[in-house]
Amino acid sequence: LFHGSYLPLDNIHWQEFREDHEVPKIINESHGDPNERMNYLAAIAKRQVLEDPGGQFMRCLRKAQRFWMNVEADSFIPHRNTGGAMAIMLPMAVVGALRIRLVPVVTWMAIWILGLWAMHAAVFGINRYSYPVFPLAASLASSAIWRSKTIPASD
Repeated sequence: LFHGSYLPLDNIHWQEFREDHEVPKIINESHGDPNERMNYLAAIAKRQVLEDPGGQFMRCLRKAQRFWMNVEADSFIPHRNTGGAMAIMLPMAVVGALRIRLVPVVTWMAIWILGLWAMHAAVFGINRYSYPVFPLAASLASSAIWRSKTIPASD
């Protein structure tokens, strides 16, 4: 939660995160016990959210977008490759899920995708975290253009 709510670390890579002199200082100020360290960093995270709720909201939006695609620093403009692919695949996945929503496994797929997406938007979102659900989203997208005779349509 600390990493996901620390606004100065938005839009940077892990190497820069590790080199940031403020972060190791904050982490080193925490106690040696893992539970005490977690409580200390959670308190900092809560304070950060309360101090700048608007900034945290914008960061959550960027993290939600960053879950699926690379986003340029300090903006909502996606990288052309991942942005273009997701602009096609995600709407198709929604259409595919709606077309065959009566199939129970589709409901579970949608719950898994949306749950993982929401959790990473709230905590820490990088597009590699979408890798576990990417095949599910791609299969839902394929169902938008391909209809099996064995799968009943919901319409």
